[in-house]
Amino acid sequence: MRGSLTKLNTVSRCLRKAYFAYERNLTRAVAPIAPTRGILGHDCLSNLYSGKDWQAPIQQVSIDLSKVFEEEREDYANLPGDMFRIMRGYLLTYKGDKNWKIHRVEQEFCVPTPGGNELEGRIDLIFEDEQGVWVLDHKFVSQIPDDTVRFMDAQTALYDYAARQLGFDPVGVVFNYIRTKAPTVPRLLKNGTMSKAKIDTDVATYLQALRENGLDPADYSDYIETLNNRSFYSRFKVPKPGNLVDSTLEDFDGWMSVFEDAQRKGRFPRAVSKNCSWDCEFYRICQAELTGVDPSYLIETYYTERRKEDAEDE
Repeated sequence: MRGSLTKLNTVSRCLRKAYFAYERNLTRAVAPIAPTRGILGHDCLSNLYSGKDWQAPIQQVSIDLSKVFEEEREDYANLPGDMFRIMRGYLLTYKGDKNWKIHRVEQEFCVPTPGGNELEGRIDLIFEDEQGVWVLDHKFVSQIPDDTVRFMDAQTALYDYAARQLGFDPVGVVFNYIRTKAPTVPRLLKNGTMSKAKIDTDVATYLQALRENGLDPADYSDYIETLNNRSFYSRFKVPKPGNLVDSTLEDFDGWMSVFEDAQRKGRFPRAVSKNCSWDCEFYRICQAELTGVDPSYLIETYYTERRKEDAEDE
């Protein structure tokens, strides 16, 4: 069976979710806001490291708000401006990336696993610095996670394996965290000066606000020094995963077997939890089914069908 890390996570989370995604091939007509931010951010970074215009994906954003659940519409309306500020701060933070030797950007792969399946996906970046070759994964997150999450990360373990299958010999993986919350724009006070109140912002956003209001950054140097870009952008280099790779591959093959068994039996039971409302795009369909309501209107309005090959290529 061919599968991706997304498929692994979906099957292991809930077989009913896997049924909607890979048997009925449903997807949101407009993706939830969190993955949409991540996809747009990945597109900007792909352009950046390919030597293209990183702003182009932002300028091309076009969302049909009638296909978006009401509680997400304001977030979608703010998406282009938010992503511009996020990327502007990223560029200011990581000027040293210009010294990297870029080997691959958005490298697609489909490699065999020990259990006879096929693992497919896309590595965000393979680059080389003075320490050697690294596999880098862009991770758009609400908050920067701790070390425990990094050392147990299945995605980078599988990407390390795939890179080796492609002929690279990485010394490790790089977690490139970017917060999805855009830096807050500071407030101009009634007396014509810029607020120095403690807000969740970065240097680039504060400087831009000063320029737009004709203020001299030198007058605010003391405050600017207190701003910490690393609260929005963090990188961690981790040595090659070793045993984690073998264990993750074993889990991947095991869960693909579970899904094949569910397909043979035609049974895809739910794994209902308190997380369903935020970690499953099919939550509303399940909610309707569990309460005896026909979900056809929901599916026709907010979902669309995708090809099976597209469902696998995640």
